[in-house]
Amino acid sequence: MANKIIFITSSYLPVIGGLQNFLSQLVGEFQKNGSEVRVITHKYPRLLKSQEAVLGARTFRCLFFDPANFKFNFRSFLVNLGVLILSPINFFRFYRWVKDFNPEIINYHFVGSPTFFILILLKIKKIKLITSLHGDDVRTLAYRSKMSMLLFKKIIKKSNVITVNSKNTLKDLKKIITLTGKEKIIYNGINLEQLRTQESFSAPRKYIFSLGRFVKKKGFNILIESFLKVIEKRDDVDLILAGDGPERNDLEALAKESKALGRITFLGWVGQTKAIEYLKGCEIFVLPSFYEPFGLVLLEAMFCQKPIIATKSGGPQELIVNNENGLLIEIDDKNSLIKAIFELLDNRELKDKIIANLKIYPEEFTIKSAAIKYSLIFKETYGEK
Repeated sequence: MANKIIFITSSYLPVIGGLQNFLSQLVGEFQKNGSEVRVITHKYPRLLKSQEAVLGARTFRCLFFDPANFKFNFRSFLVNLGVLILSPINFFRFYRWVKDFNPEIINYHFVGSPTFFILILLKIKKIKLITSLHGDDVRTLAYRSKMSMLLFKKIIKKSNVITVNSKNTLKDLKKIITLTGKEKIIYNGINLEQLRTQESFSAPRKYIFSLGRFVKKKGFNILIESFLKVIEKRDDVDLILAGDGPERNDLEALAKESKALGRITFLGWVGQTKAIEYLKGCEIFVLPSFYEPFGLVLLEAMFCQKPIIATKSGGPQELIVNNENGLLIEIDDKNSLIKAIFELLDNRELKDKIIANLKIYPEEFTIKSAAIKYSLIFKETYGEK
């Protein structure tokens, strides 16, 4: 179904992350099917251009005014005061981009900074809205301001359809609002063709691999501490971590013990191509998160037929069956993680069984399947075009 579609999102390429990667692939699928697509996103980092083509799609960046960002911290207040002063100009740009393109479909991904402007847009123009939740935008509400909760509930109420990326996200949403039946699950998917053509990284020794934002909820400190115990008994395996974030200095300090010298590598942020190279070359993939709403990287590891160790942190339980296509361990449990690593390093029968069960990849976790499901929802909401 060819349409004029605007995707509005809190963050987009060149910023790296699961949301950005998934949405860019979804945009590509709709373009391949003949739809004309625009992306409107937050202008962060601030030095990015206000308008440019990203992977063939016109992308517009705006400094969204978010009332929930106002804090009593002096520096933060000054920054947000500037955004407030400029908000009429920025809203006019946002409104003009939507009005000039005259989209048939508007799909908002990850409720965040654009919410206030979208709510004003809905008052000015009689348009339908599909809002897509990705987990963290729901789960983190409990730690944010009352204003964040108010805006979240308003946009959910105004949306014609709500999509969620997992049963786990739907369960979290149920804790906040009364479900009305307009909520639908669409699993994020991966681009199989891109993964098939990617080469694997060749390392001098086998290695355990993990990637993500270096923040506390991702549990990388647990992985490093566990690995330090593993190498007390094994000298034939390394650990490679891809990612960056506020915890990086602490994680590197943790890794700089003499016994780990040269055994733990920090790659920093790597693009999708490099990430898949390292994923394809690894012996084991570990996702040690304290909370994981879904986990696109798990899908990539599954398709690459890599033995997975993941915590019971939400999304992984929808993808991994323990001892069948991976190992599930408790959150924040170093002993369980150490045991699981040794199991996959030493138990060839278990490892072969897991790999065999990963050889048939579920069709519902592909980007094509996700695009088809979004198309059906677009058709139901906006009608055939």
